[in-house]
Amino acid sequence: MLYKLISVDNDDMTRIMKLQNLITNTVEECFDDSALISTENFNFMVIGRSYECKIKLFGRPIIQKTRESNTFKIIDTNSIIGQKSMAKVINNGNEYYIPKQKIMSYINKDIIEFLATRKDLIQVDNIIHGDLL
Repeated sequence: MLYKLISVDNDDMTRIMKLQNLITNTVEECFDDSALISTENFNFMVIGRSYECKIKLFGRPIIQKTRESNTFKIIDTNSIIGQKSMAKVINNGNEYYIPKQKIMSYINKDIIEFLATRKDLIQVDNIIHGDLL
């Protein structure tokens, strides 16, 4: 999906990036530690420019809905990013990725309840986060 980089909050070696989905207008806060992993990272991104981005949900599936969880429709259980198997999920028009092994017991369902504790930037244009290679 196409996102516009709104802001970057730098820490020592990591960053929190605010990205606006240009289709749904949702603003996502994404963790970026790609510079810790590889010289091929997301440091090229410039505030105000747009990029094709993929976002991974960090957290766990849960059985019952809570105030902190979200309901996702599973739209593809065979997505490959780098060398990792991911499930592509959608919520309110926003696409995310969850490591396939995290949701194996839910793989035959259409809907999953997921408690996301963080969102990680895993791909920008053709650059894939080093953890997935």
